[in-house]
Amino acid sequence: TGESPWKSRCAMMRHLLLSLLVAGFLALMGSAYVVKQTEQALVLQLGNPKRVVRDPGLYFKVPLLQNVEIYDRRLLDFDAEPKTLIAGDQKRLVVDAFVRYRITDPLLFKQTVATEANMRSRLNTILESSLRQVIGEVPLSAVISEKRAETMNKIKGLVNAQTRGAQMDVAEEKQARGAGFGIE
Repeated sequence: TGESPWKSRCAMMRHLLLSLLVAGFLALMGSAYVVKQTEQALVLQLGNPKRVVRDPGLYFKVPLLQNVEIYDRRLLDFDAEPKTLIAGDQKRLVVDAFVRYRITDPLLFKQTVATEANMRSRLNTILESSLRQVIGEVPLSAVISEKRAETMNKIKGLVNAQTRGAQMDVAEEKQARGAGFGIE
């Protein structure tokens, strides 16, 4: 062919430059992450916690070495399966409870429960034992009367005490149906 070595070399340099630009762009895109106002992030380097990001904005990480786990800062819901419990006066009732909680520290949350699936399993166990303990001590009338708020506060206190190590803050307990409960 009649191409000069100079043109061939320039074409090769253009391809190389274009390849480097594409690789640089991909590396930049792989290193950027966004934390929204309703989120908090935990940056892990090779699986080990590096830093917690609580402020919204655009941040950068080392591609391939670091990954980011995003946690919601808002109140989250956990709806437990309805449970049949026996009140202190030996009367049966079906309790449909739910919990509203917030992850307060993503690092300690990751260290204590690892994943949200583990947390939900643990929260279900904690909620059930707290319900059984408190409902088993009070008569049915206390659950469905003006003493209901006091009963709910006892359950909330027990759940909060047991979830604090996982850096979750139980915010409320509300009735879901019938003689149900919820925890906020």
